Amino acid sequence: MAKSALKRIGKGLLVMLTLFVVLMLVPRCIGFLFPEKAPIGYHFETLDYLAIGVGLESLIDRDPEVPATIESFKDIEYKNASGKSLQLDIYKQKELTEKAPLLVFIHGGGWRSGKRQDYLVYLLDYAQKEYVTATISYRLKKDSIYPAAVEDVMDAVDFLFKNGDTYGYDTTRVALIGGSAGAHLAMLAGYGWENPQRHKVKAVVDIYGPVDMTTPYAQTQYMVTDFIGHQYSEKP
Repeated sequence: MAKSALKRIGKGLLVMLTLFVVLMLVPRCIGFLFPEKAPIGYHFETLDYLAIGVGLESLIDRDPEVPATIESFKDIEYKNASGKSLQLDIYKQKELTEKAPLLVFIHGGGWRSGKRQDYLVYLLDYAQKEYVTATISYRLKKDSIYPAAVEDVMDAVDFLFKNGDTYGYDTTRVALIGGSAGAHLAMLAGYGWENPQRHKVKAVVDIYGPVDMTTPYAQTQYMVTDFIGHQYSEKP
């Protein structure tokens, strides 16, 4: 009886392990067989974390190869904030003959982490599509609380609007694109934080960025209160 029960348990565990392996490998196999199609994801968040943990997936390609056709302008200082150099990078096609639209990417990270190079894969992809692309750094929570990050993004956009002739993009066609915290900052800059007429931005792309900081969840969310530097009850 005991051996029979152990055998059934062993078979059950083997079936579960096989099913788990299949679930983990199917998205990668489909992506390998059909590279021209959009990748499929995992159906459960736990599988996402497991795939990342075992190396099947990565959150982002942080080091894509820069094509020989793309010209880069790196580490351009747009502002110095109390001794901290804030910089931006610009990418464009070398053979670009006319001024192109400018796409400005603003990285996420909960206002506390991340760096402008995180979006390099997007910068290169859109540069190859004959856009000029830029990515900016801004002060994180460890450097200063709100409104420092917003001020930095506004100043970076100011710089970009003033230097279109230098880098070959059209300042009448500028879009701000951000992810998460970067999307929140993109919206503030695009919709004219404290000055609606400061920039004439043509489009804002909000990639899962927070919009309403007064919801019950946002009022007690530690990333929000850390970013603002106060509890909601102190400065609603």
